[in-house]
Amino acid sequence: MGMWVSLFIAGFLVTVLAVQYLWNWLIPGIIGWRAINYYEAFGLLLLSKILFKGLFFWHRGDWHNRWNNHHWKAKWNTMSEEERDKFKQKMREKCGWYKTDDTIKADPK
Repeated sequence: MGMWVSLFIAGFLVTVLAVQYLWNWLIPGIIGWRAINYYEAFGLLLLSKILFKGLFFWHRGDWHNRWNNHHWKAKWNTMSEEERDKFKQKMREKCGWYKTDDTIKADPK
């Protein structure tokens, strides 16, 4: 177990160095902001982790998404054609993202 912890820490330190290197290579030339040091790269990596993946460090997605996808696929497969059409219509009204061939052809955009 100690080897895995060491590999995780080494991988994290290399990731922080990669963030620092990429920032210092790209950002000053593109935007004109200053270069950052190692600790600022660590903070930037931590901030992006919190903003894009949440505050917790464990990943809940694999088992959750598999169950959720299976649940909705099973529900969809048990719907009648009328229920599916009703669902699609509600999605069009609420979200505007569920488009069929008819709505794409009728859309003037």
